[in-house]
Amino acid sequence: MSWRGKERTGPGTSPGKSFQAPAGFRDSPQPALPVGEVIGSTYQVRRELVRTETGAIHEAWDMLLERSLALKVAWRDPGTQPLLPEARRCASVPDDGAVAIYGLGNHKGVEYVIGELIEGVTLGRHIQAYYQAGTPVPLAEVLELVVSLGRAIASAHRTRLAVGEVSGETVLVTPLRRTVLGRLSLGQVPSIGAADVCWAPEVITGQVSPSDPAAAAAIDAYGLGCAIVELATGRPPFHGDTVKATLFGHVHHRPPALNETRADLPVELGDLVAELLAKAPAARPTQMEGVVDQLVAITERAAATRRIIRVLVVDDDSERVRELWSVVRRGHARATVDAARDGNDAANRVRRDRPDVIVIDTAIGGTMNALELCMLLSNLEETRGSTIVAVGDRFSESDAAVLAQAGVHHVLMRDGRVGAALIELVRRAALMARFQKPQGRITQVSG
Repeated sequence: MSWRGKERTGPGTSPGKSFQAPAGFRDSPQPALPVGEVIGSTYQVRRELVRTETGAIHEAWDMLLERSLALKVAWRDPGTQPLLPEARRCASVPDDGAVAIYGLGNHKGVEYVIGELIEGVTLGRHIQAYYQAGTPVPLAEVLELVVSLGRAIASAHRTRLAVGEVSGETVLVTPLRRTVLGRLSLGQVPSIGAADVCWAPEVITGQVSPSDPAAAAAIDAYGLGCAIVELATGRPPFHGDTVKATLFGHVHHRPPALNETRADLPVELGDLVAELLAKAPAARPTQMEGVVDQLVAITERAAATRRIIRVLVVDDDSERVRELWSVVRRGHARATVDAARDGNDAANRVRRDRPDVIVIDTAIGGTMNALELCMLLSNLEETRGSTIVAVGDRFSESDAAVLAQAGVHHVLMRDGRVGAALIELVRRAALMARFQKPQGRITQVSG
């Protein structure tokens, strides 16, 4: 049975049979552990999450440490593989790409493992969320995720473990952009995709077995190359209408040239991917630590050549300007802050510097009030792609609506959260590969 579970004609039945498997067996319609049951006098079962080949994973509550955990219990079926080797595999890799293992035990004659509960989406879904919003994954995020993936694979190789398939289906991305490899997730993420095949050309043509330890490094290098292409372009390198057509592409077609697809990608990243996707295993870089070093160098070079993020603060209170200046500079290494005391000064600086983020105090004085300034700025060619933010002591819904009509993208209340909100907006501006005019509804942040 795959991690997705077997198809059944009815709960716990097979065609022509009325037998119903009891709880704890693979084909049982009942969870292996009922909700509320306490394991090891510590872990209370909350719900079943997924069924895998080796056992069922549940969310459990650690009643002593008060945290959610993953509890995997082995099947009662005769011949079921023990969970200990899987737990040892995860525990042996000292990297965020593997889940943490907290303990093992035996409950009513069945083996169980307690591990870290991970939450997020598969890499493929993470990528598609960007494309559904009409934009590719930003360059900075592409580089961040591929470095994370490379480090996880390198860490597994140091412990003499092969990863297997690395793809949009077998990697999980958490909200904090941590990547977790399916084979090192205790079964919370599938370790092989829906096609149930290995995409490396040498495996497809039968030259090597996917379980051959001598072939593992080259296979994992090929998988990393496929994952980079998917991150950069939104789809795997060879995507046919059928599995057979996709397999043919991996064996016979040239990989896509990344720099022809996305002009913002570093040329050297495309060159590295071409090496990782070489048809001949011997032509691929198989020392993953060396690949990671190259990815880090590419990332650092890209960061060094990216332009600074310009923030303009429009406020006639020097103390408030000083506070925001410090917040922005602490929030992003490439952020520079300029200040204008009134609307006329702000308009001149905008025309000269084209700031990426413009923060306007709604109580500014002078011949032009904040609303008039917002209306003026929203119509300037120089603010195309800029994020306009209004900051004030309080805003009603009607105030926010008027400001939105005047071109303001975000409204921030001047309280303890304004600094964190502003940092987040600056970071978003820095992540955009091409600075385009923000879309969507106005955002109001308050305490």
